[in-house]
Amino acid sequence: MRPTPAARICCGLALPARRELDVPITTHLAQSQAEIATIGARYDGRTPAEYLDWLGLLAPDLLAAHCIVSSDSDLKLMAARGATVLNCPRVFARSGVTAAFGRFVAHGVRTVVGTDGYNMDLLGELNAASMISKLASGRADVANAPELIESVTATAATLVKRPDLGIIVPGATADLTVVDLTHPHLQPLFDPRRGLIALANRANIDQVIVDGRVLIDAGRYVHGDEAAIMSAGTAAIGKIWDLPEAQAAFNG
Repeated sequence: MRPTPAARICCGLALPARRELDVPITTHLAQSQAEIATIGARYDGRTPAEYLDWLGLLAPDLLAAHCIVSSDSDLKLMAARGATVLNCPRVFARSGVTAAFGRFVAHGVRTVVGTDGYNMDLLGELNAASMISKLASGRADVANAPELIESVTATAATLVKRPDLGIIVPGATADLTVVDLTHPHLQPLFDPRRGLIALANRANIDQVIVDGRVLIDAGRYVHGDEAAIMSAGTAAIGKIWDLPEAQAAFNG
């Protein structure tokens, strides 16, 4: 059944309220070929990006995760509308799927990097974004270190409407991550930014400060028992993994 104009208006009723709140709108987009087929069948051959554009959602306040099966024309449309791609390359790389930061940027789409739910290692994700982009394009100059660092600092802060984050200036919120670049695997260190993206890993995180409060010091969490926290987290995840639907996914 094709949506009627009235149905389209109903679908958009929540949009003004969201924009009155001045908050970003997030969604997964073009994550699989099945999604492309479903949207096309339901909405007169539209792609997911074209469908969101038809609804009035494809705009600068839209943060679209993944977009791995977006066509070139979809990415050009997203760039024209000012939408953002949330690139999470490693969760797809482990399945043999390329999610290249450099491809989105090459089409003019504002792009930032995230971890999705996989491993939660932002430095590892930045390294993957760099390497995958270079392999996908066959070029060494794409997804360079300054660009990637900007994507998870100032650009990301702008997207969530927090101009006090992502920068180190007087008056900004004291949210800081201190990386120890003196480790042997980072030597000799020619360019700290390139070393951070290409060679550093989460074990090099020395301090994390949030709103002026030190949470990590000398690489350790200072406000609790790390072993107890990890044990409780592992037990909680174990309960989820024991569910029949999870076992079906693992063994399918």
